Amino acid sequence: MFACFKKSLYRKSILILMLSIVMGAMTLTSAQRRSAASDLNTKVAQIDIDNANIDDVVRVFGEPKGYCWGNEATGEIEIINKEDLSSRQFYIADYGNGFRIFMMNGRIAELRFEGASEYLHEGKLQVGDSLDYVLKVLGEPKETIVGASRRMMSDKDGVLFRDIDGRKGYDYYLRKDKNIRMFFLGDKITALYLIGSGFLNSQENSRMTAAAVAAAARLIELVPQLVACNKEIASGSTGYCS
Repeated sequence: MFACFKKSLYRKSILILMLSIVMGAMTLTSAQRRSAASDLNTKVAQIDIDNANIDDVVRVFGEPKGYCWGNEATGEIEIINKEDLSSRQFYIADYGNGFRIFMMNGRIAELRFEGASEYLHEGKLQVGDSLDYVLKVLGEPKETIVGASRRMMSDKDGVLFRDIDGRKGYDYYLRKDKNIRMFFLGDKITALYLIGSGFLNSQENSRMTAAAVAAAARLIELVPQLVACNKEIASGSTGYCS
């Protein structure tokens, strides 16, 4: 189950990450994956991540499978009706197959690729790539911190956090110069996020990143709940999943 939120933006970010990593993964054939990857890469290149609103998102990517967020009182996943989006400060647009978009204040905060996503970043990086390969592509980090507690995580740019909480292969790497951040399990990319230029620049958003990093260790335990919730979205349900 999700931890319940209070009112702070810091705590809300925990659910953002949980929702976005594992909800709605689907199995595709190799041919379908290649076709989907090519189509997705083409569409990502068409979006202005720094300025696009939800209308721009739908114009480029089509209608998502659903919209969702977390209920602060219960920790459940709330499925949101499209007509209610204008009143929401935060929500996730879920396209399935490991692709989701985090919207904040009516604009894109992040394009998120996880799980089944075949998105190829700049023709080089994608979910499933090894940490060693990532470092060959992006270069060595400014600093590597091994075994840090989740509570000590931050949005330090260019710093590689390895074996978080003593869990081998559980890593995090933020590169603001590339507008990208990555989460790793088993030293392989589990989530790759493209960051809008306005995201993470304020002190408030920096706290969100720190909380999101601290939440990542719970991803595996949340898979059954989130997959079930995505099935409800696909069936057209509204309300809450728990």
